[in-house]
Amino acid sequence: MITTLCVARAHRYSPNSIDRDAAIINAVARALEKGGCAVRLIDEEALETYDGLRPQLVFAMVRSSQALAILEHWSHEGTRVINSPRGIRLCCNRAEINEVALTAGALLPEGLAIEQLDNEAVAETAFWLKRSDGTAQSGSDIIFAADKEALKAEVAKMRSRGVKQMVIQRHIDGDLVKCYAIRNRMWHTCYPGDDGYSKFGDESLNGAPQHYAFDSDALRLTLDRVAAAAGIDVYGADVVIDRDGHAYLIDFNDWPSFSRCVERAAEAIATLARQ
Repeated sequence: MITTLCVARAHRYSPNSIDRDAAIINAVARALEKGGCAVRLIDEEALETYDGLRPQLVFAMVRSSQALAILEHWSHEGTRVINSPRGIRLCCNRAEINEVALTAGALLPEGLAIEQLDNEAVAETAFWLKRSDGTAQSGSDIIFAADKEALKAEVAKMRSRGVKQMVIQRHIDGDLVKCYAIRNRMWHTCYPGDDGYSKFGDESLNGAPQHYAFDSDALRLTLDRVAAAAGIDVYGADVVIDRDGHAYLIDFNDWPSFSRCVERAAEAIATLARQ
């Protein structure tokens, strides 16, 4: 019998999503038990002081450097960790995961360096400013700026909070689509504008979905390549589909809440134990 540890995400890394994040890891634990695994479920803080035997398999929604260090050590000792600590670290740095995504063939919105803000050649347009050194823990970590002057002001605010690494991307008009996936196993897309759920309310800036046609199969293959390059099996992505059907990747993250397909996702994630 496989000894398996499921580690729930710390509340500070689940802004406005504590119950949803808990629901998926609990569902995974149930699916694993049904499949014959001996499962222990703990939270991220408990992992930081864990004194039990090293498990053979870990399903981890962690984000803290302490938890990741433990998982890296276990991984080197032979424990299989899903998602990989390396992959989680990549997903916690927007600049780094964006580079991985570009190399894997994903289409991203045009980026802008902070040093370019005073360049008169930079066209007036809307931008997104995102904290890069860590995942978003509040709405102040992902900011919409209607023009270049507003962007400069938001950069100054973010710097005043001690944020040193930021990513700037041009705003893309189109449909916001959320993608939930287990690499090579499950794929689910939905339009947040249709069901009204929003973590920070940013989805409303794209307006009501127009349901522009796009190639879902091609997008899935591209995002699976990004996941493989990052060392991630369980992932989520936000994309914007423009009126011409181009899919722009605006966010790629390890282990989302799968809030629109929890049970289906849990069953697919549990199959990774038999891989």
